[in-house]
Amino acid sequence: MIYKIEKNVPIPKGNISKLAVEMQVNDSVFFDDHDKKGRSRGDALMAQLRKLSRQGTTRSVEGGYRVWRVK
Repeated sequence: MIYKIEKNVPIPKGNISKLAVEMQVNDSVFFDDHDKKGRSRGDALMAQLRKLSRQGTTRSVEGGYRVWRVK
């Protein structure tokens, strides 16, 4: 098999990155914890918010985990 090296191909944004960009102040996202990944997805969203110099907060809520953008 021959491989081709390509330059300047942009990396597509993942869903969590899109959420962080689109969230407005006082918006929140609920992550269902049925598969035990709600907290890690919420933590990933918080990390993306921080990368964008935005503030968020998280809480464990019934059935999952919620992230709010506060600033």
